This record gives sequence, C-alpha cells and structure tokens, in this order.
Amino acid sequence: MSVDLKAISVESTLYGHEVQYGGPRTFQFEHREHAECLAAALRLQRRKTVPLKQVLEWRLPLKPEGCRKLLDLLSDAREESRRLAAMIASAEDELNEIVHRLYEITPAERDAIEGFLDRYSSHPPGLDSDVEEEEDLPRVSG
Repeated sequence: MSVDLKAISVESTLYGHEVQYGGPRTFQFEHREHAECLAAALRLQRRKTVPLKQVLEWRLPLKPEGCRKLLDLLSDAREESRRLAAMIASAEDELNEIVHRLYEITPAERDAIEGFLDRYSSHPPGLDSDVEEEEDLPRVSG
C-alpha cells in the first residue's frame, strides 16, 4: 500500500476512529489508542510503501491501556534520544574547541574545515539525527 507520511492522521468517525495514510482506504478502530498506535507505527516505517500484509501482521495490544502505554514509552524514548543527542552535540563542540586550541587553528581555517565537512559529510548539515525529523506523538489520556 502507498503511504504518504505527511497524510498519516487519526480522525474521529461516527463509530470510532480511523487512520488515514493518503490511500483510498482507511484503517478503522473502535478505540482512539489503537488508531494512534497504528499511525505511530506507520510513521516509524518512514517508507512510501509498506506491504499491506506486513501491516496486517503487526500486533497491537488488545486493550487501549496497552496502546497508551506503548505510545508513552515511544514518546519517552524520543525524549531520551533528544537529550542524548544534545549531550553528544555538546561534547563534540567541546572536543572541537580543544582540537582547535591544540593545533592553533585560526577562525578562517575553522571556517574552511567546517565548509569541507558540511559539503562532504554523510549527514546533511544541521541534522544530527533522525529524531529531529519526527513529530511528537500525542499522549493519549485515559
């Protein structure tokens, strides 16, 4: 099935909740928590196509409370990942500063080095991790 990552949403319907993903069909759920779980799983795939068979094989918790707990765990993991990424970035900045002082690198040389790294690095400039790309998950209240 084709998935438009920007179109993934959970909408209330007359008889429950549906997960929209940009395709002609939707996934229907009685409880919002189940719909939010599936939407989060689709977003985590980060692919434009996901085999329908694969999606249908995913096992969501049976009870809404289980889905709520999964969503909370995912949100906590993302927060921890952001915190660790900030710590790593800070440590890298400190290490760079030490190296610049040790080798007496001038500001012009620094700019040349950073320009080279921005151009030839395997990571896009200004993007240290995938965490920044992901939107925050809603915390589903009980």
